[in-house]
Amino acid sequence: GDQEFLRLIENLSSQNFSFKKGEANLRLLISGKIDQPIANGFLYLENGEIDFFDNSLKDIEASFIFDFDLVEVKNFNANGRESGSIAIEGSLPFYEKLYSETQFLKFSSSNFRLKGNNLDLIVDSDMEINGSFQNPNIKGNLAFNSGFINLKNNKQKIKKK
Repeated sequence: GDQEFLRLIENLSSQNFSFKKGEANLRLLISGKIDQPIANGFLYLENGEIDFFDNSLKDIEASFIFDFDLVEVKNFNANGRESGSIAIEGSLPFYEKLYSETQFLKFSSSNFRLKGNNLDLIVDSDMEINGSFQNPNIKGNLAFNSGFINLKNNKQKIKKK
């Protein structure tokens, strides 16, 4: 079923994405060039759970509409496995920039734990993303409540003088 498509994405993205559970309903037609595909359809996800990079989201409720170059996020609400929540809504094109003040993605988070190779933070945010996914413009507020960011490249040795 539609969950199998999410497992295919998981297999293609190796360790960066893992679909754990949830009910998915997906209808998608893809056309266009291989380096700039166009999608038409929808994705609904209920009670979802995914892992991406070093982060986990649970209790995902999401509705996406793919309208050729535009993706509309009707709603995306999720809780972090360890703490906090995130919410996304609005619309944004994949490639062509929009010059509309009414078409943007609103991204907000509250006490969301964001983890990576060189960071572990609790994040609060209230941001707007306009332009396109390929060339985004981001404005708003982003607050790091606690945690760390390691700016040193772990693979590079620093010479002491």
